Amino acid sequence: MKACSNFVAQEWKKHECRNCFQKKDNHSGSQATITADSTVSSSMPDKKLNSLSPNKPNRKFSKHDDEFHTTLPKPPSMNRSRTSDTTESNVLSVGSNRDDMHSSELIPCRYGVNCYRRNPTHFEKYSHPIEFIIEPVAVKLVTGLSSEQEIKLHDTIATGADDLDQKNNNEISSEMIANLEEQLLQQQYDLQKHIRLADERLRASMTDSEVKLKKYEEQIETLQSNLIAMATYHQQLEDALGDELDKREKRELEKKRILSIKRDTPSYWGPNAFEQPYREVDIQIGSAEFNIISQLLNDTIAVHDHKFGTIYRKDPTEFIVMNIHRVQNDKLWHEYCFKKEQIIERHNRNLKACASSKYLENYPFLTPLLDINANEYWLFHGCDQAILPFLLHSGYDPRVSSLDGMFGGGFYLAENSSKSNQYIPCPGCGANSIFTGSGCKCHNQENIKFSIVLYRAVLGDVHIAREYDKKKYRGEKGRRVRRPPLKDNGILHDSVLGESMDYGGNLLKYREVILYECGQAYPEYVIEFRRSAENSKPPAGVKKVKDRCYDFLRNTFKLRPE
Repeated sequence: MKACSNFVAQEWKKHECRNCFQKKDNHSGSQATITADSTVSSSMPDKKLNSLSPNKPNRKFSKHDDEFHTTLPKPPSMNRSRTSDTTESNVLSVGSNRDDMHSSELIPCRYGVNCYRRNPTHFEKYSHPIEFIIEPVAVKLVTGLSSEQEIKLHDTIATGADDLDQKNNNEISSEMIANLEEQLLQQQYDLQKHIRLADERLRASMTDSEVKLKKYEEQIETLQSNLIAMATYHQQLEDALGDELDKREKRELEKKRILSIKRDTPSYWGPNAFEQPYREVDIQIGSAEFNIISQLLNDTIAVHDHKFGTIYRKDPTEFIVMNIHRVQNDKLWHEYCFKKEQIIERHNRNLKACASSKYLENYPFLTPLLDINANEYWLFHGCDQAILPFLLHSGYDPRVSSLDGMFGGGFYLAENSSKSNQYIPCPGCGANSIFTGSGCKCHNQENIKFSIVLYRAVLGDVHIAREYDKKKYRGEKGRRVRRPPLKDNGILHDSVLGESMDYGGNLLKYREVILYECGQAYPEYVIEFRRSAENSKPPAGVKKVKDRCYDFLRNTFKLRPE
């Protein structure tokens, strides 16, 4: 932008022009021009320019003021007629001839080149750009007014214009104040609204934070409880794992011990006794083994009351043996050997020192003692022919045995074959047994075939029941006895012997043995026989029978088994 013709300093940057924003050195000299009806230019004397000094800012200007005005040259027509000097139009043009210092000290007019003011006092207070020109204003003086009156009139007009300006300024100020007050109120309302919204948001945020905090606290509590539960479960798992490892170790040791258990079968079973998992070997009639078992069956017959196991309502005096089968069951024999070894170990391999062992030495069974270290005997068992295959293949199970016995739910054995015979019902009519009632209605009863089992039984430490107590040995209804009584040291006996009246018992006529655990007896022989009451043979005597059995067990093993 080029420099203007008049330098007007900015309010804050005195060295720059506020119109062209150029420095003072780039501006040309100032000029002042006075214009009338015909354009006339004249230069004001220096001494009169000094009258525009800012030292007199409130001085009023008039036509007759010698310090401000100069006599304008009259046109020729006016010089000739000289009618009146008041018809002249004086126009003041404030131009560039003002002193730069003087104009720079004035306040810049806010209207600039569009200023509409004509009051001389306005020009004393405010500066205007160089482009601003005062339009010529013709002032007609009324004929007859004196100079004082004209001055007064001029002052009145100037004062009125100032009052009008002041009024306009006051109106503008009032309107601006009202607008500002309205804006202030609006701002206050907006501020309060924002504060209220911020407060609501803050409260909502605080409420939401409280809810979240409560939720987080609950989650923390849940996590803590879960952590405690996990720690407890981990500890339980470790304990269970430790127990399982201990059990496995025990099982491994038990397996090793089981493998070390002698599973040797009797030599008369032959070298390949378990070539098949289960088989029944027919014992040859007339062989030593056949004769020993047959004689043992008949020499243990006793006299009963002619009610059960009879033939034509008479107690049998002889059992005519038809067949004998030796059972060779790998599974049951293994369980039996394990149970036998367990009982021996339980008594530190010194079972013969027990009181029950000494008692049985003084009052022995009718059947032979097979192993003194376990109190192993041959004993008889009679049952319904329908359940016999189950006993031979799977073994007895005291859990499903009858609870109506004198000694509760157990597996009952006897030394007398005739006592076990009373529990075998007739295959034809189903009667003639202790559980099914007395008397057989069948014809040709001498031809009916029955089966009885000779068991190997490990009695261990036997509880001798001389004084029978029904509540103690059988139990109350609904709470039947299913185990042997306790010893004084709190350990269970291995079996129970219901003692007969011959040996001091108070109820039983003949002995019976009760077992309460599986695997404690093995079904070695199944004897098929017919009952007879005609050919009564005197018994050979228990001692002779036992001697023959022992001789068989010692010497016959060397023979080749059938």
